[in-house]
Amino acid sequence: MKWKNISIILVIFIICLVILLIPIITRTTNCGGNSAALWICRSYAVSSLLSSYDNNGVYHPDVKDYSFKKILKDIEENSWIKDTVILVRKNSVRLDENKKNILIIFSTPYDNCSQSTWFRKKEMLHAAGYSDGDAQLITPEEYKKIHFSRFINIEELIKNSK
Repeated sequence: MKWKNISIILVIFIICLVILLIPIITRTTNCGGNSAALWICRSYAVSSLLSSYDNNGVYHPDVKDYSFKKILKDIEENSWIKDTVILVRKNSVRLDENKKNILIIFSTPYDNCSQSTWFRKKEMLHAAGYSDGDAQLITPEEYKKIHFSRFINIEELIKNSK
């Protein structure tokens, strides 16, 4: 009888332990946010780069361009990034192969896709798209160094493209 009580208590203890460990073992990430943000940044950057070839190597957020309208529509409909502010360069920029300019950046940082550990928390990173068509995640420290006077909210472009 004593062993039976100990067995029951042990089984209950193991069940409680498993219930407590499941959230830690199956922790979800916001890779969807990072992936969506990087995809949008890369799409916008590549579209800007391609458009610049028709404009003597100059980037301009021309909402009449079909590729920009498509990107803006994708941004507007993307459910992963509904609650963020996306900033884009507002002025024309000569796209120089030797200089990498940020053309689009997400104000909202997302968790990096790599899993955090008990000792190291996930780093929050911002997605950015560059004039060479590349997109990367940048740290909050890099984000703070950006001259935001050169950017506008992409919502203005979306509104003007309709």
